[in-house]
Amino acid sequence: MKIQLHTNLLILLCFSPLAMMAQTFNSLQTTLPALANSVIAMGDADNDGDLDAYLSGVNNQDITVGGLYIYNEGQYELVSSSNLPAVSNGSARWADYNNDSFLDLLIQGFNTESEGYTKVHINNGDNTFTALEQDLPPMYLGEVAMVDINNDNLIDISLTGIETETWTFVTKLFINNGDNSVTELINPITIPGMNFGRIKWADYNDDNFNDFVLSGYNTTDGEFFTHIYTNNSDNTFTKSNINLQQCWLGDTEWGDYNNDGHIDLVISGAGGTSGAERFTEIYKNNGDSTFTNIDTNIPGVSHSSIEWADFNMDGNLDLFITGSSATPGAGSYVYHIFNNMGEDNFTQSNTAILSASYYGDAAVGDINNDGKPDVVVTGLNENNNKATSVFLNTTTDSLTFTETSTVVDNFFYPSTDWGDYDNDGNLDLIISGAIDTTGDYSPNESAVRLYKNNNGVLSEISTPTITNVHLGFVKFIDIDNDGDLDLLVSGQNYSDLTSYFFTVYENVNNTFVTKQQLEGVILGSIDFGDYDNDGDLDLLVTGGYQASTGASSLTRIYTNTDGTFADASAGFIGLQNGNAQFGDLDNDDDLDILVMGLDENYSPTLKTYFNTNAIFTEQQNLPGLYYGSFALGDFDNDDDIDFSVIGDDINGDYKAKIYSNTNGTFTEFTTLAGMDVSSGTTPIAWGDYDNDGDLDLVVSGSDVNYNDVTILYKNENNVFTQTDEGLTNLGGGTSLFWADYDNDNDLDILISGFFDDANYASKTVLHTNTTPTANLKPIAPTNLSSVINPNNSITFIWDNGTDDHTPENGLYYWLTIGTTQNGQEVASYKVHGNSWTLNNLTASNYYWSVQSVDTSFILSDKAEEGTLSTTAFEVKNPSFKMFPNPSVNKQVNITFDFLKHTNTSIAIYDISGQIVYESFLENTNNILNLSSLASGVYVIKLASNQFQTIKKLILR
Repeated sequence: MKIQLHTNLLILLCFSPLAMMAQTFNSLQTTLPALANSVIAMGDADNDGDLDAYLSGVNNQDITVGGLYIYNEGQYELVSSSNLPAVSNGSARWADYNNDSFLDLLIQGFNTESEGYTKVHINNGDNTFTALEQDLPPMYLGEVAMVDINNDNLIDISLTGIETETWTFVTKLFINNGDNSVTELINPITIPGMNFGRIKWADYNDDNFNDFVLSGYNTTDGEFFTHIYTNNSDNTFTKSNINLQQCWLGDTEWGDYNNDGHIDLVISGAGGTSGAERFTEIYKNNGDSTFTNIDTNIPGVSHSSIEWADFNMDGNLDLFITGSSATPGAGSYVYHIFNNMGEDNFTQSNTAILSASYYGDAAVGDINNDGKPDVVVTGLNENNNKATSVFLNTTTDSLTFTETSTVVDNFFYPSTDWGDYDNDGNLDLIISGAIDTTGDYSPNESAVRLYKNNNGVLSEISTPTITNVHLGFVKFIDIDNDGDLDLLVSGQNYSDLTSYFFTVYENVNNTFVTKQQLEGVILGSIDFGDYDNDGDLDLLVTGGYQASTGASSLTRIYTNTDGTFADASAGFIGLQNGNAQFGDLDNDDDLDILVMGLDENYSPTLKTYFNTNAIFTEQQNLPGLYYGSFALGDFDNDDDIDFSVIGDDINGDYKAKIYSNTNGTFTEFTTLAGMDVSSGTTPIAWGDYDNDGDLDLVVSGSDVNYNDVTILYKNENNVFTQTDEGLTNLGGGTSLFWADYDNDNDLDILISGFFDDANYASKTVLHTNTTPTANLKPIAPTNLSSVINPNNSITFIWDNGTDDHTPENGLYYWLTIGTTQNGQEVASYKVHGNSWTLNNLTASNYYWSVQSVDTSFILSDKAEEGTLSTTAFEVKNPSFKMFPNPSVNKQVNITFDFLKHTNTSIAIYDISGQIVYESFLENTNNILNLSSLASGVYVIKLASNQFQTIKKLILR
């Protein structure tokens, strides 16, 4: 059964797998007549996949004209032989009345003989129509509908308007008998006649029977009228007691604007005590046969047409309204699209340039079959001239993210992390922060929530053993290399705001058990990495803490020994309101540090510290920032780690920059255009959201005008362009985190923070990535090898993996090392580059593998497992020195004392694993001239018959 795709088509369109950005329209130049008092109905009359139109009304010569217009090759053409009559002041609807797969047409109105007219016209399949002679009363000045009232798979009919045989206002229902005849449905409850009546059908109570809303002026009782009639499923109806705005001279339309599965209602028109008040009201269906009138900024209009449609293709129904906001005349017309922003918020589109329609009609549908809803308006325009305009939706750029409904609480001051704590292959969610339990939009309770991911559906898991906190951090981490994720939690609790917490929880059979208490911190950051190259993940912590002398700040490294942490006394300046992260900034196979924030003298800081044998020394002092954040990432895919940073400088001016890394030295690469976010903790994160192989950037926070914003920058050949992809604007201490929670190989994003509304409420939003670009998992690395160095250290080397989008130099690697096959008892973490060194390894046998990681954080399969036996080597502690390193003139001195091991050889490898220099050494002191080699990073391997060692060399 086919029914005219008037609004129903657009309801379906909103679930398109692609989402589009802010909508734009082009006016289509047509030969359609300029009309008023007009009727427009759109439907595919010739079954060719695009929308044709029945258009009729009064032209500029005050003659009633109209007929069937077929859409063909971008233009509408009148079919003069269609046999469809011209009418004015009426209504028309398409539906397959006789179930022959062709759309038929019901027409009502004042015909060319100044008579009321109501007939069904059967589509003969050749663009001609035959009118049925049925017991339908001649009518005009109302509305018709074609709908299956009694669920018998036959299209029935409803009519409102003036019956010209009796000149009375009527509302009538007719049942289709299946033989081209109809029977009027005489309802036990009288349905009143309506002046300027509107009748719209939908199953609002989800009982599989169509109900209707009727509006207009009740001429029997002399009152404005808007009521819902409930279908009792036995050809009778009951007038509901649902309280709606009573009005006339308007329009009504059903549509599920909030995607909750219950169809909502919009009403416009004139009413009130004087009859001159204008209304546009949206009623949210609560799912229990009640409705809530939501508060919107949509202007009230009369003489109106309303259509729901997903104009910007973001997954939500938007609203097109045309009509008059006051006494008709210049300046009173409204003709706008109001974009559905979610959470009952509608914003007028400034990009959709359409036209007014008064004493006319409007229709929405996909005219040119391009998947986007277009608009046709007919009637008096803003200059009081008759017009018919067609607007084609030309939106092209795709919105990648759609908001996904979850059970996740809304948090103030949030911290989030994703991790598969139960090892079921799905990323689970941990989030901490403050929540509002009283409904007054003020946080009053600390909370930590764990949500288990069941194939893309999140459900809360009880965590009675975890202390509830806010203003801190949560982080999944495998502290003991046992293959499951443990948990770090810090912050304070509303029950005692003077005490700070930092608890290490061990994962015991998917339950988190307290293992250790560390110095409590707030307003800080947490990162982990193996800075001492012993296989255990160590911690890097910043924040405020309660010192014996009062509140103070810290930057501290905790060394991990078999899952227990101890302060490494690294001697860093204390920081808060900032960030600190590990990263191999100089490509020498150990983790360096970047820090930012306010030090104890309230001076903004941004510094790098280089790691030499687990001792850190300050390397570069950059212009200091605080009240912000940074993110490490190789945005230009050149095999070194760059960073982006946002925050306030010493003068309180906001900065947003990207720094590029050249051999461990950072220089400003670009300033992020349009970035004026300031005040509060502002997160920034790299992630390849569009699967094109390079890192894009997202920022969330509050701008200088205290508006909440979430800004996404698309990386195109290292040029960062601000783009609208449908992310929710949140700010004021926000948390954001990329993760592929639904395992479809693209990055989704969770954002939590303050929502920019009148109450400044908290909000947590999960955005699902719907990019059409496929992302295959990378190819695993090959040619795994290992070298034993002095002090029982071992360097693990592999050839780069490959990927369909990410270049080789842009890949990261996940390294696992164990003492059993497929084990990870020694190490399991992400590294940068194609080698890594572990120190002080004492076992006799090791098993190891490595996986490629692309810019969308997708892992390859494991490489074929490598094995290593340390007993085959005579491990001494000989001297091997190489200087200068880095070498500027490309001459390198090499000295060593293990020549007693004969046949000592030297081989130099580039970063792709290719040998670029090799020779035998006959002396203990050697000078190598490497001027033939390009500047860059190399690996030097010395080997004798029983000993091997490796070092990294940098040539400049």
